[in-house]
Formats: sequence, structure tokens, C-alpha cells
Amino acid sequence: MDREGYGYDAHQSLTERLVEDLRALGPSGIERIAESYQQLEQVGHRERFHDLERKALHAVEGDRAGEWDELRSRIHHLTDGGGSLESWKAEHGDVGHRAEAAVLAGALGLVALGDIPREDYLKLVEPLAAALPWVKGIEQDGSVHEAPNPE
Repeated sequence: MDREGYGYDAHQSLTERLVEDLRALGPSGIERIAESYQQLEQVGHRERFHDLERKALHAVEGDRAGEWDELRSRIHHLTDGGGSLESWKAEHGDVGHRAEAAVLAGALGLVALGDIPREDYLKLVEPLAAALPWVKGIEQDGSVHEAPNPE
């Protein structure tokens, strides 16, 4: 946290930070994520991206499968489930579905972080980073390297 009390608690998990940010994400952020995800599909990287998702899913099988299932369920509840937020309801349809797919891929990358190559992680979070750039600053050990706030 900064001096004014803004920011994230040092003890907060990365997945909790993600869920908090998803709660605060507005329609324009959702659109940015969806557009970034769509660009991956347009330039022919879709199959490569889905291969990375499969590898990350394989990496979380076993010990972290429950953690992934819970996070996936929480994200679905926020984006498309009975408790979906107004910003996600406003982006229902193709935009919302693309954004949700991108969020799930990025969340999977966070859960698999220590067990997949950093390059794979960065590709999985790329669409999500269009609205939540902090995800690109996560290191393999889970530490976050963000640009300092200008004073």
C-alpha cells in the first residue's frame, strides 16, 4: 500500500487481487481485454494460445486443481453467473465471452505460475494485461514488479 492507503495488501494473494480488480473493472476494461483476445485469434495464434492453456491446466492438476476450480467458479460467478456484475452484464455477448475466456486464461496462468515457463505465462496473461497491466509484472516466485507511482 502507498502512503495514502491505496493499493494492495502485501499479504493478499495474486488471485485475490485479480478477483478484486475484476469486481472493479468497467465496460471499457472488459472491451480492451476482449479486443486483445480477439487480436490473438485474428493473427493465427489461437491454437498456440490454447496449447498453452492445456499445458497450464496440466501443470495445476493434482495439488492445485481445487484452487483452480474455485477460482474459475468465482470468475464465472462475476462474469456470467447468477452474481454477474453490471459491467459484465453490459458487455454480454461476444465481447463478454471473449473477455471471460481471456480472464480465465490469465487466471490459469497465475495459478500455474511456478510450473510453467515465464514466456508461456506472459502469453496467457497478455489479453488480460490490456486492462490489468500488473499481471505482466509477476515473476516466477510470485513477486510483483510494478512501475513506481510518480509523485
